[in-house]
Amino acid sequence: MNGVGLCIHVSDDPQWAAHIEHARLLFDGAKATGVVFEWKGRTCTAKAGGEILLCAGSIMSPVILKRSGVGPAKELKESGIDVVMDHPEVGENLMDHMEIHVQQRCTQPVTLSRHTSLFGQG
Repeated sequence: MNGVGLCIHVSDDPQWAAHIEHARLLFDGAKATGVVFEWKGRTCTAKAGGEILLCAGSIMSPVILKRSGVGPAKELKESGIDVVMDHPEVGENLMDHMEIHVQQRCTQPVTLSRHTSLFGQG
């Protein structure tokens, strides 16, 4: 596989992908052949000449796969989606990485900068 077979150019706006909704992959058997999506109220279809790379992040990639019929068969059937491939692991093991930022005002002129430089020399 050399290169990307599907490159959708719908706008010169670098944020165009933020306007795509309801994307789903098209399949011929087990092979993805294109994508259908809504953009600015229109339904668009793009057919691939080679491989398709789904790069929609850790949340939207499983959503698009499931919407396309790839995922846990039982869940897809319960949602009224035709099963293309039964892959129970799609959408599983997603974990939220919680962060808490604590900030306090110091009463003394202290710094941690000497611990943050490349060589610990401040």
